[in-house]
Amino acid sequence: MAAVPFEGERKLKAALEWLKAELADGQPHLAGGLLITGAELGHAERTLQRASSLLKVQRQPTYSTRGAIEGWLWTLDAHTPQPG
Repeated sequence: MAAVPFEGERKLKAALEWLKAELADGQPHLAGGLLITGAELGHAERTLQRASSLLKVQRQPTYSTRGAIEGWLWTLDAHTPQPG
């Protein structure tokens, strides 16, 4: 009998696939926008954060004119081996 994946594993796999596709162009994407769009598609923020860690997403801060961190850019390095 094949093992049935836990609901959390299924959700993480779906988030991994979606985030990997979104970042496949190699360009920086605003993390906030990805999290909002992901939430609209049913992906929890924490699940997307876990997916980004598993994908080894590079994070770069964006700064306001006053020098405060304003947001984050996420980029998928094409040279990093990816899960699944």
